[in-house]
Amino acid sequence: MPKPLRLGARVSVAKDQRSSFRSWLVVATRDAEGREVRERRDVDEAGLVPQVVHFVDLDDGRRVTTEHLGEMTMDVPRSSSVDELLPFVVELDDAVLRALSD
Repeated sequence: MPKPLRLGARVSVAKDQRSSFRSWLVVATRDAEGREVRERRDVDEAGLVPQVVHFVDLDDGRRVTTEHLGEMTMDVPRSSSVDELLPFVVELDDAVLRALSD
């Protein structure tokens, strides 16, 4: 029976780059009595939408993947860096590296 050698994810740029989220940050400044004196609203613009394929490499040379389950994507905020993404994946497509380093 084959044994798993490596578990990971291959990440590439998804064909559909429409993000499924927008995040908002509201910062309110209050005076000593607790009255709001200023409010600022910031939106984290959508970033990269990578396609993710999970895989397991077996000791007999085969690779089992999740490709047959259909396209899986994730949203990566524009403020993210390659260093923040690397702990979660094993293989990054060159296009992902270029997009995140811009």
